[in-house]
Amino acid sequence: MTADRSKAGALLQAMGLAERNAHATACRIPAAHLRIQLREIRRTNAEQLREIVDVHGWPTPGLVGTQAATNAVRILLACDDPGFQIHCRNLMKLALDSGELPEILYAYVADTCDVALSIPQTYGSPTRSPRPRDCAWYRAPPQPAT
Repeated sequence: MTADRSKAGALLQAMGLAERNAHATACRIPAAHLRIQLREIRRTNAEQLREIVDVHGWPTPGLVGTQAATNAVRILLACDDPGFQIHCRNLMKLALDSGELPEILYAYVADTCDVALSIPQTYGSPTRSPRPRDCAWYRAPPQPAT
């Protein structure tokens, strides 16, 4: 089981790096093929995150490491599936309540779900538009204090 957790953490690290690089490039160079590549990376990342969540539940810092857990939140925030985001928010709430997840990571997802549901944000964190755009501004979640 520990090997699976390490594999999930390493996968989340690689997914986060791929998304950050593709996002930076697509936003810096206005080319259609780069925006398409970014969307494909985000779609693939969302699918892989679903698999991780199905096997392990929400990837908390204790499960996959701090950076990998932060990458999971970034991937979820870039996902275009509000139903999956709400499902993960509910899993994250359980982890938050048990002390396994820093509130700062939960806050961004909770507010994104609130916007998708057209209800007032709980935390007031900046979120991207509910209409996905490749280079839409949204604030990536900060690293939780270790």
